[in-house]
Amino acid sequence: MAALAACAPSTKAEEDQTANPKANETLTRVTSIAAQIKKFEYLIHTNGKVKALKERVMTADIAGRIAVCRAENGKETESGFVILIFDPTPTQHRLQKAELTLFNAEKEYQSQLLGYENLLKNKSPEEADAIRQKLRIGSGLALAEHEVKEANYELLKTSVAAPFRGVLADVKVQEGQQTAAGNELFKIYDPTSLLLEVKVLES
Repeated sequence: MAALAACAPSTKAEEDQTANPKANETLTRVTSIAAQIKKFEYLIHTNGKVKALKERVMTADIAGRIAVCRAENGKETESGFVILIFDPTPTQHRLQKAELTLFNAEKEYQSQLLGYENLLKNKSPEEADAIRQKLRIGSGLALAEHEVKEANYELLKTSVAAPFRGVLADVKVQEGQQTAAGNELFKIYDPTSLLLEVKVLES
């Protein structure tokens, strides 16, 4: 009976702790704030290259001497503005010669056609067209017409205009300079659409 009496108070204390487990806990005071969603800014120092999304390297379509050069690095230009003019004299002479050849070829063709007038009357439209085409080739008329068209096309190439509104750069020619067909003349780019290319190392 003495042993049971000694253990009774201890059992009572344990029962109180089990019934209230928070009795021995220490409260910790905390401070909180509302989270905000913002852009994360991270400053990076690196090297890069600025490129234009719209640019074109202009090359010479013909060989010759540059009579007029309005190209300057950093110069702004409008679409269609004539920047370079090649000396048109050689091309103009070629055109005049081709036109003279065409004139003579037309006379020769008409002369030959008169000799086939009665023959063409007895032919079908398809056969008559085939005969006329042979006469055009035989008289040199077809070739002369082609040479005139080619000379006119070459004459158009003597001027170089801006393909779009932009800024000139990498100018490689100047007035009075001789250049060959295919050589680079200058570069034009649109300054309103630029792209920055950089290499960023992951950390």
